Amino acid sequence: MSGPVGQERTITEQNTETIEKVHSLHVFCYAFCGSNFQGSGIQRYVYTVNINVSYQYIKIDQKSQSIAMDIYSITCIALEIKGVKTRVVKEKDDVVEILLQSLKRQKIVLKEKDIVVVASKIVALSQGRLVKINGNLKKIIESQSESLLKTGFGYFTITDGNITANAGIDRSNVPRGTAILWPKDPYGEAAKIQARLRAHFGLKNLGVIIEDSACEPLRVGVHGMSIGHFGFKGIDDCRGKKDIYGKKFKVTRRAMADSLATAALILMGETDERVPFAVITGAPVSFINKHERKAVLRLKSDLFYGMYSDEFIKFASKCTK
Repeated sequence: MSGPVGQERTITEQNTETIEKVHSLHVFCYAFCGSNFQGSGIQRYVYTVNINVSYQYIKIDQKSQSIAMDIYSITCIALEIKGVKTRVVKEKDDVVEILLQSLKRQKIVLKEKDIVVVASKIVALSQGRLVKINGNLKKIIESQSESLLKTGFGYFTITDGNITANAGIDRSNVPRGTAILWPKDPYGEAAKIQARLRAHFGLKNLGVIIEDSACEPLRVGVHGMSIGHFGFKGIDDCRGKKDIYGKKFKVTRRAMADSLATAALILMGETDERVPFAVITGAPVSFINKHERKAVLRLKSDLFYGMYSDEFIKFASKCTK
C-alpha cells in the first residue's frame, strides 16, 4: 500500500479475513483515505484522492489496515499538502532563504512537479511594501488602484488587473499602525522564486503560486486566490473535451491555480498560524517554464454580466481591456 504520493501503484492480493463486494466507488475511496493516507498535525494533509479502478471483489483487512484486490488492479493519485511553518517574517526578509531554512528544519525536500504556494503578504514584505497608517487609508487605496468604486464596506478596486477590496491592502499580521500593500509584479516574483528553488533542488519542473484570500458575492468566508503563478498552466481548458456520456464541453475551464491556492489556504490559515508556505505534491497540472497571460474574461463574456449595474460595468471595463 505504501508508495510515493502522486505516483501510480498496484495493490496485489493478500491473505485477508474479510471479503466484501464493493458496489460504490465512494465507499472504497473512504476506506482508502482512512486507512492509508492519514496525516499528522496541520503540517501534512491529503486533500483529495482520485481513483481509477477495475474490480470484482476487494478484500479489506481492518486489523492490518490493508486493502487487496481479487484479480483486478487499482491505481491511485493523491494530492498531498504540507504546510511550512516559519518565524515571523519581517520587512526586507529574503522569502526564498526563509523557505529553505524552514524546509530544512521540517525535513522537507522539494521534488519534481511539486508546487510551492507563497503568501502574498511575505512577498510584499520582502519588497518593502509596509506603509504607516494615520488617517490616510483612502489616499493609499486610491494610489494603489487603477479604478475605484465606493461600496458600503469600503471600495472595490482594480489593482494589477484584479478586482479586489481596498486594493488588497491588509492590516492583519503586520505591526500596529501599519498596513501591507499588494506585492508588485506577482507573476514576475513567482518566476524569480521558481528559478531559485529549481536551481537549489536541481529540478526541471516546479510550480509557484503567490496566494491571497478573496471572497465571493453571497458566500460566507474567504477562499484562496492566485494573484500570480509560474511553472504550470493556471487554467485547464475543458472546451472540446467530452463528459462521461460523450457530450462536448463548450465553456468550462478549470481555475487550477486558484483551486490549489484555496487548498493550500486550509493549512496556511488567516490568523496567527505562521504558515506562509505550503508544498503541494501530486497536483494534476501541466508544467511549463514560461510566462502565461493573466486569465481575465471580457466583460460581456462574464456569466454574471446581466446582474451588473451601469456603474459597475464602467468600473470593471478597465480590468478587461
